[in-house]
Amino acid sequence: MRLRVIQHVLQLVLVTIVISCQQSSQDEIEEFALNGNIKINDQWQNKIYLSRIKSMSSFFIASPAFIVDTAIIQDDGTFEFDLDLDSLPKEPTFYRLNLAKKGSPGASIIFGSRDENYIFLLLDRNSNINITADASNLTKTYIVEGSRDNLLIKKLRTIREESYVAAHKLQETLQEIMDVPNINKDSVMQAMQISLTKTLIENNKSIKAFIDTTENSLVPILATLYYDYNDDLNDDLEYFETLDAKFQESLPKSNYTDQFHQRIVDFKTVLPVGSKAPEIILSDTTGSPINLTTIASNNKIVLLDFWASWCSPCREENKKIILPLYEQYHDKGFEVYSVSFDTNNEEWIGAIIQDHIQWIQVSDLKGKHKSPVAADYKIKSLPTTFLIDSNGNIIAKSKRGLELKGFIEQFFDEKETI
Repeated sequence: MRLRVIQHVLQLVLVTIVISCQQSSQDEIEEFALNGNIKINDQWQNKIYLSRIKSMSSFFIASPAFIVDTAIIQDDGTFEFDLDLDSLPKEPTFYRLNLAKKGSPGASIIFGSRDENYIFLLLDRNSNINITADASNLTKTYIVEGSRDNLLIKKLRTIREESYVAAHKLQETLQEIMDVPNINKDSVMQAMQISLTKTLIENNKSIKAFIDTTENSLVPILATLYYDYNDDLNDDLEYFETLDAKFQESLPKSNYTDQFHQRIVDFKTVLPVGSKAPEIILSDTTGSPINLTTIASNNKIVLLDFWASWCSPCREENKKIILPLYEQYHDKGFEVYSVSFDTNNEEWIGAIIQDHIQWIQVSDLKGKHKSPVAADYKIKSLPTTFLIDSNGNIIAKSKRGLELKGFIEQFFDEKETI
């Protein structure tokens, strides 16, 4: 009897020791750290912002609602976030670390230029991440230590650098020749765009190779957002369906895997090519109602563009892609019907003036989450585009950048040969 009692006591002691060791081990593992050193100059705030990116549609959208913490950059450049462990998701989650220029809101992001001011990170409760960088060229100079996934994100951004350099060179050249007399600006622009297109095609191959060869990581899902530089799945649907199967097999528990799958389902079933475009009747900046169906019937092709003044990629698209297309093809039957999801009238009109927008602009000023139009068109991210023929049918969707340019050019080339 006494021997049994001793054995029972020993068992309890051993169980207690095991539980204590397990708990101690757990406590040691779950020690989150995110710190580093960033060299800033007089252009930048001495504050760094951390935003949680829950949705695939939110990677390139700036919103104060995404910010989960801020950290002060000290005089020596050091910073450290002090996050409560319980506030961090247990599963790996994407975050965006960004700086802000003085006078800019904290959530603002600068996209696709030397002043690009953000870094994507993949974090969980076990992350111990250290970052060093120079604010004057943040995404190119930053060095990250602490995890394979974040090294892969840096590699992806390095791959993309070539296309950014080419686009920046095109923009600089166009600015230089703008006031030069006796020069054929159209031929120079065409030559530069051909060169940029070649660069982007080759860059796309590199991104595809990165996606195909990177295993057991969520980073390839992020890379799909850089692939083709837009959200158009039509040309690559078979490839994206293959990736969908791969992600579901290797990363079945991730919310991002579910979202990637849903993105493909939505593309195939929500307002597919060939369907009628839902009617839109919204007021322009003067308060006059503009009917989408009427606009479509009076033109050969209409670009239905959903945007907002706070959407940096939208603003870039307005200036670099849509404006030149409008100036070239408007007289031939090309119209743009832009729907803004702004909620502030002054900000909406201010962006129109700053971007030299000449085409139709409408809004109900209710924002993306409350506008009935957003619900009708199932808008999940900005910018989103649809191309509509004179009968009101959707003939293409999600065309952006050079793919949008190529589609419009081909459309009118075919019209002229008929």
